[in-house]
Amino acid sequence: MLDKLANDRSDHASALGADLVGKAAVITGSTSGIGLGIAHALAASGMKVLLNGFGERSEIDRTVAELAEIYGVAVGYSGADMSKPDDIAGMVQSAQESSAPSMYWLTTPVSSTLKRWRLSPSKNGT
Repeated sequence: MLDKLANDRSDHASALGADLVGKAAVITGSTSGIGLGIAHALAASGMKVLLNGFGERSEIDRTVAELAEIYGVAVGYSGADMSKPDDIAGMVQSAQESSAPSMYWLTTPVSSTLKRWRLSPSKNGT
């Protein structure tokens, strides 16, 4: 299966657009399900990805290593709890300090707290 995913990389890159290569994405709710599928697609397009979500740490570490190996991109993980504004702020700051100049934030439906947080002037100073 890993070989098939690696071979499909060029298909993903052309479908998503080559202009994503080297950019970064933070994807909440991405340790499984739809969010993980999005992480695979973006990594396949050449983007650096930061996974976020809950689960067994050993399984998450395996997923991070697998994505990096399959697609040859930087992959990280943040265990920030999207129901805790301080966790979100820490993840945002960490991602901004260590990511590519162009960064994308993707939230899955479970992560609606981040959307509310980003829109609140009292939480992020905008």
